[in-house]
Amino acid sequence: MSLNGGLRLSRKPAGSFIFALFTSHIDYFHHLSIDDVNNLNVNQGIAVIQKNLEEKIETMRKSKSEAAETRRHIIATASREFRRNGVNGTGLADLMSAAGLTHGGFYRHFKNKDHLVAEALTSGLDSIVEKMKAAGGSGGVNAMVSGYLSEAHRDDPSQGCPLAALGAETARCDGSVRDAATEGFTKLIDIIAGQLTNIRPDTARKRALVVMSTMIGALTMSRVVDDPGLSDTILRQAERHIRDFLAGK
Repeated sequence: MSLNGGLRLSRKPAGSFIFALFTSHIDYFHHLSIDDVNNLNVNQGIAVIQKNLEEKIETMRKSKSEAAETRRHIIATASREFRRNGVNGTGLADLMSAAGLTHGGFYRHFKNKDHLVAEALTSGLDSIVEKMKAAGGSGGVNAMVSGYLSEAHRDDPSQGCPLAALGAETARCDGSVRDAATEGFTKLIDIIAGQLTNIRPDTARKRALVVMSTMIGALTMSRVVDDPGLSDTILRQAERHIRDFLAGK
């Protein structure tokens, strides 16, 4: 019988079984000569086909792994670019270029821009959550507040809190973006509340809500004003107010 434009397989004693195996993997056997194929026995055929399948599985595994890594790279780049330039100020073409990729590859990983914004927001918030945990572990709630309201945080929004960098824009995005923002905000509240162990948990959470909201607002305004002295004052007064508030003054 002729297959794939010229390759002939004879139905030898191995019969329909080996013939079916060869037929299903004809693309792999196409490089063999007719005599080579006809001389293969069942065990040899199965061994060759098994090798072919293993190679295909490994190729698929690498492809999926590379795709996942590319997706993570896009999200990390987007998280920085959105915080630096804003959502509206970051076009998809510019974003993909910053990631070292072509614009056409975007839709292989994300449905639309809002889909990426939600993923990037989650990534950025997870980073801030870890920084807050680290600060709290070494210096308690005061270290959290000092770190968040620092000049270094103010001056590098691309590595900072997405809620302060993108709050107003996030409010205008779709539900998935706002869900991501809400989840991240809740995590930050819980971290601060976890430091307030000398008061009831419900009271601690209420105070943590005030603290986190105050810090986001103060950081945002410290970036808005064009007077460096006023910007510094906003950060220091907010920090002092929060310390007094938590101390019950």
